Amino acid sequence: MDKWEKFWKNEKKSSLPDDFFKTNHQENDNEEEIPDYIESLTGGAMQRNWRTPTEFPYCPQKISNTPLEDYLKNLQIGKIFCKHQYGQSEIIKFGLSKNKNSIVVQCFDAENPVKSWYIAKITFENNLFVHTADTSCFTEEGAEKYYALAWGEEWTGGDVFDDYC
Repeated sequence: MDKWEKFWKNEKKSSLPDDFFKTNHQENDNEEEIPDYIESLTGGAMQRNWRTPTEFPYCPQKISNTPLEDYLKNLQIGKIFCKHQYGQSEIIKFGLSKNKNSIVVQCFDAENPVKSWYIAKITFENNLFVHTADTSCFTEEGAEKYYALAWGEEWTGGDVFDDYC
C-alpha cells in the first residue's frame, strides 16, 4: 500500500472503493506523488486536476445502467454547473462526446476576471462520476475551440489567443 492509499484510507476515512486510487507506476522516493483525484463536495463524485473542493448540483445521486445519459438529462444551459468557495460556473453548452464515453461542458464564471471560460469533462469510472478540469481560457473563442476539440470535432477556425497562453 503506497502512502496516498494510506492517507485516503486511514486519515480521510474515504468512502471510495478500496482500489479507486491504485496506480500502475513505481514511486520515486525522491519525489512526492500527488494524487490527481480528490473527492468532491457531491456524493458519488470525484474531481481530477481540480484542486478546489466543488459541488456539482446536477450530478445524479442514483446509478443506473446509463449513468452519463442520466447526467446529460439533468444539465441545462444557463444553470449552474459547479459551485465552490471562489464562485460558480454557468453552463454555456454541453454534449455527449462523439465516442460517448464523456460529457463535455463549456462553462462561464463571471466572477473570475482572468480566465472566465472553462471546459470540463465528466466520465463514469469505478461507479463514480469523475469531473475533470480540461481547459480554462481567456477568451470565448478559445473556449469554443477547446470545447470542439474535447467533444471530438475538428477545429477549422485557426489559432486563438488561448493557444499561446
